[in-house]
Amino acid sequence: MPAGEVKVIDFGESKDYFREGEDGGDPTTATIRGTPQYLSPILWKAHVVDGSSRFAKHNIFKSDVFSIGLMFYQLSSMEDVTGFNQKTAEYDGEKLIEAGIKRLKQRYGEIFCETIRLMLRFYETDRPSFVELANIVLVTVTDVTTLSEKEREALIQSPNAGKVLQPKINPNAI
Repeated sequence: MPAGEVKVIDFGESKDYFREGEDGGDPTTATIRGTPQYLSPILWKAHVVDGSSRFAKHNIFKSDVFSIGLMFYQLSSMEDVTGFNQKTAEYDGEKLIEAGIKRLKQRYGEIFCETIRLMLRFYETDRPSFVELANIVLVTVTDVTTLSEKEREALIQSPNAGKVLQPKINPNAI
């Protein structure tokens, strides 16, 4: 792999299948593959605890938001995420996420941490989809063509130094 190249090689995956016949093709069964540690809580429970992943009812997009949120968290914190998707005697995922975000805030800004917190909401009904997440995190970008060459170079070297990029959390959408 060339220097500086990053490849994502592991996502939990679920895929709905449609039954032919008496139910009119309603989605009824699913398969789940991937490392259980990176599955959303509802998929982890169906796959690992219940052993009946064929009948997992979930929002595939919100499950993916959680899985990618786990990856972002792990990459930014360099910490293990084991238990983040579980509610067992050994692990309380909600408490692990809360403590992890608190530690993350010591290293990163509020906007980044809040975005990760939203992605890692434990219950699917509370977690935004990708579209909802995009509506929550608003980004305003100033036209960089109005900047001098020196200002553009400074922006590349230190992107948070100026006010060219101002991400904001929309308080009305949380």
